[in-house]
Amino acid sequence: SHIACSSNETIMISKMAEFTAVILAASQGDRLYPLTGAGLAMDDEGQEPIVEDIATTASSSNAKPIPKHLLPIGGEPILARLLQTVVASGFEECVILAGAEMEADIVALTNTVDLGAKCDCIVDVIALPSSCSGSADALRHLYSVKGENIADVVVIPGDLVVEGKGLLGWLVDAHRRARYSKHASGCTMLLSDVGEEDADGMPLKESAKAKKGGFSRDEEDVEFIATTFPALDCMRRVVLKQSKVDVEEDEDFVGKTPKLIIPKAKLDATCGLNVRTDLLDIHVYVFAPWVRHLLNERRNITSLQEDLVPLLVSRQFSGVASTFANDTNVLNYNLKDEPFVVVAQILPRGPRIALRACTIPSYLFACREIVAHSIKFP
Repeated sequence: SHIACSSNETIMISKMAEFTAVILAASQGDRLYPLTGAGLAMDDEGQEPIVEDIATTASSSNAKPIPKHLLPIGGEPILARLLQTVVASGFEECVILAGAEMEADIVALTNTVDLGAKCDCIVDVIALPSSCSGSADALRHLYSVKGENIADVVVIPGDLVVEGKGLLGWLVDAHRRARYSKHASGCTMLLSDVGEEDADGMPLKESAKAKKGGFSRDEEDVEFIATTFPALDCMRRVVLKQSKVDVEEDEDFVGKTPKLIIPKAKLDATCGLNVRTDLLDIHVYVFAPWVRHLLNERRNITSLQEDLVPLLVSRQFSGVASTFANDTNVLNYNLKDEPFVVVAQILPRGPRIALRACTIPSYLFACREIVAHSIKFP
């Protein structure tokens, strides 16, 4: 059976789990307003949320505020579905980092969600202090609570909607294989191919995908992502990850041509290179144990996505010490100054769902797809 507890309780773990799933569930979800900010309108008995009319929801007098990870999809909260996926993937330990005001609701959910009769996963809910200002601070707090009793962590956003049991295990296996390669992975990330083509095979713009009812991204979510095209004996690495808006920004208004700069030191003569804008970073990352010390030393890192991952991408092959503000700090933690890489696992196009329900369009798309996939025709 699974065990859920609050941050005020203590759990003794007999052995360190090889990988710990860490679900970030601390934010309300501003981009999902009014579903979250004003809450979901409830029925007369205060039971099932009504999401049919967003405008009515926003102005409803009986609206109840609800964080984004507790929004329903297919009749179940997003977080409940995610927990089931984590347990089915074989994790022995899962930690949910929650906002203090959400802790009680999340503990109640973990105690009621069906995780299977043979579940041996320990589910721990830790309330984050008000001083946490971002995802990096949340991870620092986890490390301070768990101490040395934690190894590789798999960071998962609480609004992640995944269909299929093997996806997280597939990501973890790639990170595990990298340990025994020429260069171990400091970070292994999950990317999803969200591109679509028209009848003539031409790529569709995000606006065109939205009009036809497909999954579309906001402009600020589109990135240039360059990955190596691996030979038989090398991994697919991320060598560039930069916002499309930042690349194409013309600050001087002189009509300059956007440029992508990839240092030769980040390339390998045995691998090709793909530069794409149809890959979606869904913010699922596996971090090596030494990253905890990096976060402890570089307190200016506030976001895993915007600060930590770009830093790791830029320091590949340069050694662990190059990521620290002061190279001598590596010796203080008894770390080996070995080269590392950032590995990408790319989920190909297809019927499988893997996306963040962090905007109203993406949430409605996920609701529609989950329901459609659950219908079994005779």
